[in-house]
Amino acid sequence: MTDSRIIELARVISKHTSSIDDSLSARGLPKPSFDYDASNHFPPDLTTSFDAVLDATQELHDILLAPMSLIQRKSSVRDPIIKLRRNFNTTSTIRWHV
Repeated sequence: MTDSRIIELARVISKHTSSIDDSLSARGLPKPSFDYDASNHFPPDLTTSFDAVLDATQELHDILLAPMSLIQRKSSVRDPIIKLRRNFNTTSTIRWHV
């Protein structure tokens, strides 16, 4: 049986965050944090792992949102139209040209 996409993404996140953490620890470099003096400069060879974590967390976030919530979060210009459609159930009665 194959794992679901959310399990695959969780594994990618776990694998790459462990890799980042281990690499920073081995080099004696500070870990990512929200501290006011936290460094935002990391070794270039960790870019692949950083990108993998960020991509996987974004996809996981998107998958776990309901479709309308995802559309609303991703849209800006069309947001009022989407809310109007949802709130007043106008999709079946008004023809929209957007």
